[in-house]
Amino acid sequence: MRLIVLTLLLAGCAGAPSNGPDPGRLVLLVAQTIPPEFATLRLQYGKPVARNAVLEYDPFCVFEINTVSDSPQTARPDSFRVTRIGHSIDTIADAASDLPYPTPIKVGLSDGSRPSHIYYKTWFRLHS
Repeated sequence: MRLIVLTLLLAGCAGAPSNGPDPGRLVLLVAQTIPPEFATLRLQYGKPVARNAVLEYDPFCVFEINTVSDSPQTARPDSFRVTRIGHSIDTIADAASDLPYPTPIKVGLSDGSRPSHIYYKTWFRLHS
């Protein structure tokens, strides 16, 4: 069951199917460039997507590294071990990972008391 859940959660990052995922690992097949002044890269349907071009109604991933740099940084192909998994449900899009200070942004209004956007988030702590 855990393998099925992990496969579904990573579907937003994936491109074409392979021989199947290795439980507990995420494999970056192609080098990815993280833009200057950022520590994150958004991936959707197996390809990098501009921060403001993510289709929010479809699954997507945010690949985040530990450092922000003045120059582009490259994440090289590697196999990452999943060391921790967490879940949350939010009505706030949190841009804190891209900036040196937290900037939560309300992401919608509705006629009732329910939000129009709900983010079901699953995060993975990876180790190379």
